[in-house]
Amino acid sequence: MLRSLGREKEIEVYSSMLKGFLEARAAGHKNYNVLIYEGPIGYGKSRLLAEVVYRTAKDGVRVISFELAKTDIKQCNYALQTLLAIIMSVQNCKSYAKRERFLLSKILDPKMRQNLCLLSDILLVKVGGISER
Repeated sequence: MLRSLGREKEIEVYSSMLKGFLEARAAGHKNYNVLIYEGPIGYGKSRLLAEVVYRTAKDGVRVISFELAKTDIKQCNYALQTLLAIIMSVQNCKSYAKRERFLLSKILDPKMRQNLCLLSDILLVKVGGISER
């Protein structure tokens, strides 16, 4: 375990959220949370994140982490785009067409394919007649 000196409050918030998530999952409920740590350079965010990843892995829960810069908050839906790209494994697809082909190869259910058009703008694909960006 990493030493998280002075970060007990942040770790407690995280631990409380993780406990709630695990209890909800055990009861069959879908409960998703996002926890954001924000602070200036040198605040200890990277070390805190390493501690969170370590503790979460022990409980068998996946943590997805990524860094956002100040300029990223000016781009509409950037955090959501980045998170979905990581989850759906399309972050390395260089073109809209490759991203679309990859997603459609993974989604076999016709109803799910139809609903993919709802994410076209966020995933930067052209599915279901919605034009590319």
